[in-house]
Amino acid sequence: MSESFEEFDERLKRIERRRRTMANGYELHMQSDGLIVARPRRARSIGISPRAALMFIAGFLVFKGLLIAALGPVTYEERLAGLSQGSTLEQAGAWVMQIDLVSREVASWITPYLS
Repeated sequence: MSESFEEFDERLKRIERRRRTMANGYELHMQSDGLIVARPRRARSIGISPRAALMFIAGFLVFKGLLIAALGPVTYEERLAGLSQGSTLEQAGAWVMQIDLVSREVASWITPYLS
């Protein structure tokens, strides 16, 4: 009796493992004898596409340019100086938000439209 229970328990474990692998979905395949079999779908990678990364960087640079144009370069630098005196996270933010060539150029494009 215990041997049949162990076989049953092993079968339940296999079924549960297969059910977990099919949580991502499944694909149906027809074998040569006409039997339709469900196979687990491969997990997709969660990586970020290069296009999404470029759009994020471009949006961030436009945001920085908008801030520089709205505040003015002097006020912007003063706020960055205050930010660089804070915690490690604030110092990292100040380093990321420092004025660069691209954001300065974007600010020069946006400034005429803000007045």
